[in-house]
Amino acid sequence: MLFAPLYDPKKTYEENFKKGPFGAFANKEVIENKGDPKFLFFGSKVSSPFGIAAGPLINGRFVKAALDKGFDIVTYKTVRSAEYPCHPWPNVVSVNVSDELMLHKDNPQVLMNSDFKEPLSITNSFGVPSYDPEFWQKDIAQALKSVRPGQVLVGAFQGTKREGQSKEEYVNDFRVTVKLLKDAGVKVVEVNLSCPNEGASSILCYDTDRSVEVVQAIKIEIGDIPLIIKIGYFKDDNALRELVKKIGNLVQGISAINTISAEIVD
Repeated sequence: MLFAPLYDPKKTYEENFKKGPFGAFANKEVIENKGDPKFLFFGSKVSSPFGIAAGPLINGRFVKAALDKGFDIVTYKTVRSAEYPCHPWPNVVSVNVSDELMLHKDNPQVLMNSDFKEPLSITNSFGVPSYDPEFWQKDIAQALKSVRPGQVLVGAFQGTKREGQSKEEYVNDFRVTVKLLKDAGVKVVEVNLSCPNEGASSILCYDTDRSVEVVQAIKIEIGDIPLIIKIGYFKDDNALRELVKKIGNLVQGISAINTISAEIVD
């Protein structure tokens, strides 16, 4: 059983990156798929519709470990066009969730702890770190060698806002990054519009017009490669409908984060 986490929250991001994965994911045992793949995932046949989303698979070793344990849709953690630092440790904490954490509550607070006991709720603060493309392009190319029939690797990425950057430069950073992913050999890409990657709003997916510009630039670069957009929670259903209306014909899939923003206190 996979009780111990592959990413150890008691260690720093760098320690996990260099020494992980951990737990049963580190035991080298391979779970082989049996029979022909039954499910279709954006043009790729997969043996099961279960996978691991962008987040814990921080490099090729983690990707290989997930594939070996029978997770057939795996996402290489979000990369950028240049190296980007991780937030200070701790990056993952367990939290006590009470009835006060409701969508209609203003400025909810959540108490953090270090128990990591079931039933488990967590929150995280990584800041979407990335190694430089020279590293992650080679790492992804190597990870793709671990993909067996009935499995697929998704490459996640986002643009980076920099001081003094124009709107055109910001949009172009997405195009540059997805080209690097395409050149690394990925067959499905996911663009992160849901973390604070600064559109006109704090989260890009809330800026519909800018999101459309970004996606158009990406699709020009990748052509027929399937594109998934990752979005955050929308309090305003009409705003979500407007985004889907304007962007739905440009993308092949939408993934969503199942979370509620709250202040974390000790």
